[in-house]
Amino acid sequence: VFFASAAPRIRYPHIYGIDLSSPSELIAYKRTVDEIAIHIGAEKVIFQELDDLIDACRQAAPSDHTARETQDFEVGVFSGQYVTPVPDGYFVHLERVRGESKKIKMIENARSAVANSSAGPEEIKMATNGAEVKDDGSVVASGPLHAGNMPVVNGNHSPLPNAKRKRTLEETEKPKRTMDISMHNQDDFEVED
Repeated sequence: VFFASAAPRIRYPHIYGIDLSSPSELIAYKRTVDEIAIHIGAEKVIFQELDDLIDACRQAAPSDHTARETQDFEVGVFSGQYVTPVPDGYFVHLERVRGESKKIKMIENARSAVANSSAGPEEIKMATNGAEVKDDGSVVASGPLHAGNMPVVNGNHSPLPNAKRKRTLEETEKPKRTMDISMHNQDDFEVED
């Protein structure tokens, strides 16, 4: 099997409206042509060269159109060089945002697999300990929680599991307003021994 593409390898995200996959999910990301062939099960993979694609687009433009000679094309998905400046850290931020969305789905899937008795070791670890998002957007199972890797809340590493809320006399009556019980109010809780 030979695979020929009329486009160059797509190795970078598109940042102008089309939400292409995370770079780590693109087949050509950090892979050589030979590695891509192996990955897709082909004997050989042939991609068009970027300069040839640009020349073909210029030749296809009407003869009186400025694209024939001076047009710069947006080729960031192929080269990583975009026509507008991209702020430092933008792609890392984008990967983390995508990873956070993916993390929720992966934890739900892991819990479902555990409930259906079809989970592998990584899914069991993820269902038990949760997941983390790496800088490249990949999601991995978290290690077991202990004092060394507890989440930091208000500068405090104390665990929240097995916590019981402190009650005041006023709170035993019907609440007059709702109360925020989010993580930043950790000091409202005391840990049972």
